[in-house]
Amino acid sequence: MRSENKVFIMDVIPSKLDNIHTLIAEDGKVTLGIQRFRSKWINKYFMPKKVSPVIRVPLDKYGSQVWKLIDGQSDISKIIEQAQSEFPEEENFDKRIITYLYQLKKDKLIDFLIVNK
Repeated sequence: MRSENKVFIMDVIPSKLDNIHTLIAEDGKVTLGIQRFRSKWINKYFMPKKVSPVIRVPLDKYGSQVWKLIDGQSDISKIIEQAQSEFPEEENFDKRIITYLYQLKKDKLIDFLIVNK
């Protein structure tokens, strides 16, 4: 039973933020490219010459798979279902994926879209 002001987490749709760039290696692992500063002006005038304006964050095989499944259309239940088909041997995978998605949200790499059903 759902109350009016509570959201069922499985109905939430994660979507990637526009300022995150995705680089996929030949082995399928994902590296995220995150701008240090959103302003090009700050990057140009205040960044030291030898420091990259992009922070690169490599993801492991599980994180890479979940990141590729985030398309802004699929809800969390569908993402879990598809990821579990890739890694059927993992236990408590659904809880791990939900925790991972919350961490991505906390780190401002994704946003949650709430759809009224």
